[in-house]
Amino acid sequence: MKLRLLPYAVALFASMLWTATALPASTLIKDDVFILGVPAQMSVPLAPPAAKPAAAPAPAATPAVNPAPAAAPTLNLAPTGSQGTIEQLQGGLFGFGPSTTEALPAHQKFSKEFIELLANVHFTLTDKVKREAWTKKWVEQIGTIKDYKEADTFNRKVMKSLDQRFDYYLDVDETKDSGKKTDPTFVGIGSRIELKGSEEITDSFPEKIKREDADKLLVVTPEHPIALGPFPDSPAAKAGVLKGDILLKVDGKDLTGMTTEEVVKLIKGKEDTKVDLTVARKDATGKISPLDKSITVIRGKWTAPVVETRALPNNVSYIKLEHFMADKAAEEMLSALTAAGKVKDGKIILDLRGNGGGRLDHAINIVSYMLAEGSIVTLQKRRGDDMVNQRTYTTLDSTLTTQPVDFNRGISVQAQPKVLVVPVDMPIVILIDDGSASASEIVSGALSFNKRAVIVGETSHGKGVGQDVLELEGRSIRVTSFFFLPAGRETDFEGIHPDRVVSLEKEIKRIIALRKELRDALAKVPAAKADPAAAAVLAEVEAKIAACRAELKSLRTMLQENDPQLKAAQEEAEKELVRIRSEAAERKKVRDEAVKKKQEAWDAELKKRALAKPGDPDEEE
Repeated sequence: MKLRLLPYAVALFASMLWTATALPASTLIKDDVFILGVPAQMSVPLAPPAAKPAAAPAPAATPAVNPAPAAAPTLNLAPTGSQGTIEQLQGGLFGFGPSTTEALPAHQKFSKEFIELLANVHFTLTDKVKREAWTKKWVEQIGTIKDYKEADTFNRKVMKSLDQRFDYYLDVDETKDSGKKTDPTFVGIGSRIELKGSEEITDSFPEKIKREDADKLLVVTPEHPIALGPFPDSPAAKAGVLKGDILLKVDGKDLTGMTTEEVVKLIKGKEDTKVDLTVARKDATGKISPLDKSITVIRGKWTAPVVETRALPNNVSYIKLEHFMADKAAEEMLSALTAAGKVKDGKIILDLRGNGGGRLDHAINIVSYMLAEGSIVTLQKRRGDDMVNQRTYTTLDSTLTTQPVDFNRGISVQAQPKVLVVPVDMPIVILIDDGSASASEIVSGALSFNKRAVIVGETSHGKGVGQDVLELEGRSIRVTSFFFLPAGRETDFEGIHPDRVVSLEKEIKRIIALRKELRDALAKVPAAKADPAAAAVLAEVEAKIAACRAELKSLRTMLQENDPQLKAAQEEAEKELVRIRSEAAERKKVRDEAVKKKQEAWDAELKKRALAKPGDPDEEE
């Protein structure tokens, strides 16, 4: 089977961190998550192990949230304001005691701690002999590391040696950037900025071009102006900026000839400062003309939503989830699904195309909003030298998680209250493609395998492994530590297969071919213009360029405005509604016939009793 790589690194967050015992002293779990589907805090003392595991302390009434740093840091996973139990596991409980690193330089000590972290967490290192040999091999090499920059390079090499395609090592700067996925709060005007017709410019780029060179070519012109798209409740939206407004000036400065990067720098600024935007707007006749006055926007904090909703014909609620990483992803989905669930004769299309995944707890919650009963996901999770199964499923009123308890003490069951916001008789269609991975595959797989949704599009990416997201000295380390099976089904390298395949491969391949033809034609223009005798050749080349650009524009318009996959999803939603109603009618018919038979039998019994004479055996009975 062909290995497909995601175009960007999005890890699936773990909701349980059994593997986090005996981590190096500077190691902290990066994000708040739900353990076993229940708000809780797992505190892991990181001191050297005692001779025997200490007994867990009694649960606190209210777990501490984001505790102050102490001599022995803890793994804090408690959402703000949450109530729950505290589970404590002693350092070295599963045989991984900390080792002495005090004599090493700081950067070498850092890499040694990183090696020990992987040894304790990674699911390829459950075998003790293999783990010890692997650890020894890399620890022996840390003496060559001269500074933190070399330590980052060395650590990436160490991680790569485990040969897991979704392991990621982010340095300090990359970690800061990735934080915007989980907390997408910014300061500014809160608007998308799009260079209209930028595809026409990028089509003519060389096949290989540096980012900085490409940025210099993306220039504002009358043919390619800047269009604005304010986010809901953002400073720009509150000031009166509308989607589709054409930006002409910023603080009186004309944008013509500026790169998009230069425009962004003009718009950016500190919180509570003003910026004047001169815009042109389309009127009712379709004419675009400048407004009489500029719009003053006060820069402020705003949050980029990850859920887009819109109403489609025939009572269809379209919901697109960009990713599962944001802290409020599940909350936004709950709001969107609640509104969709109230639509009379409604149908839901959930678009997960291009959604590379994110937090596991969000995926579980989102499934529970739509699935009345059934299995959601099974995790095959590393615990010390073993792999254990953690199963999560949903009932009418709860989401339950079961897993083996330490030392063969049986099975633990954790319950979290749930809310079902989508009626059981409302059709759900999910759109997926090769970019749908990880948490997207849990949601689409769980709903598909439980016969609750119809899947349309292309086979998903096939990422059936998840990562614990750990932080070590400002670096974010995403360590593969478990398999996940949506509704108990294997999907790694396999993906989720759609019920109705609607592939855009043909159109995409045609676009790629046209762009090559266009570049080849453009390359011939200078020579044709320089040769007076080549007028016919020049005309032919220019005609070819015009034809390529026209076909490219037509294809993009078709894909954007007449999305074949979305159209197919709408058709499937209508079919699903007919199927659900037909099955409901059949069930009602069966019930009615059963009731009728019982009533007829009862009527016959009453008639028999009424006709019976006194003294008859039946009467005496």
